[in-house]
Amino acid sequence: MSLKYPWLESTWKSWQSRLENGRVPNAILVDSLNGYGADHLVELFSNATMCQNYESEACGFCHSCLLMQSGTHPDTHLVSPEKDKKSISVDQIRLANRWAQESSQLGGKRIIVINPAETMNEAAANALLKALEEAASSCIFVLLSSAPHKLLKTILSRCQRWSLEACDIGASLSWLQSQTDAQVSSEILKLSYGAPLNALTMINEGSIEAYKALSDTFIEFISNGSWDTAAIASLLKDNSQQQLEWLWLLLSDTQKVHFGLQNESLLTGANELAKHLDYQLAYKQTEKLRTMINQLEQFPGLNLELLLTDWLLGFK
Repeated sequence: MSLKYPWLESTWKSWQSRLENGRVPNAILVDSLNGYGADHLVELFSNATMCQNYESEACGFCHSCLLMQSGTHPDTHLVSPEKDKKSISVDQIRLANRWAQESSQLGGKRIIVINPAETMNEAAANALLKALEEAASSCIFVLLSSAPHKLLKTILSRCQRWSLEACDIGASLSWLQSQTDAQVSSEILKLSYGAPLNALTMINEGSIEAYKALSDTFIEFISNGSWDTAAIASLLKDNSQQQLEWLWLLLSDTQKVHFGLQNESLLTGANELAKHLDYQLAYKQTEKLRTMINQLEQFPGLNLELLLTDWLLGFK
């Protein structure tokens, strides 16, 4: 398997250097935002580790590589939330712990991938600590997380942290353009927080049009003082978390306009919104919006409409 995403090239070369020099620890935390391709890097890493011929890449034809390609290698194990469940259970981690103490069936390394690691419940996280302490030296734990701050500090201290570098905008845009017939701009990358894979999904789903509809309605709300909160709430019925993030980015860019930061990376609508919204109020409402987004993420059962109405009235 070759590298699919050009923006990961420098990171993958760094990982290959670790493999060649035998500097791979027994517990690794891969810290990356969703949509950057971290799972692809871990797949390349696992294939290279299991290969019986080469140190830093998979040959693709040895017995171990063929097993990896078919997804039947006996020395690799994936732990993720079970179907229709949001968290990794303690039983899953205990099973991984027992498996980690066994000998390799093919005489090489064993790899346990936990993805996403932040979905472990409290009991599972505590069980993982025991697993990390008792695992055989030939076993490698690889934790993937887009929110490492949610992990126990004791787990973080036992893992060597490998963070993915920010994606190169030029490489990301070139790759996106090669994947679609639609016109690609830096705006779609900004709306996806620079994550090319998320940007491609947004392009395929027509999300840029959804953003423009939301920003137009929001600007009209601010400029006309109509205070029709229902019109905005109706646009947030689906993918509300994503669209609230879009409003946060728009308000952040509005503040940049007030500071005189004019460049092509500003979101559509930022200049127009700055005409009707002063800096102090933009700053205050941006902070309140971030708090609301965090609350909704932490407590999904909260009433979005009530929270949103309260926030919108803050512009009055």
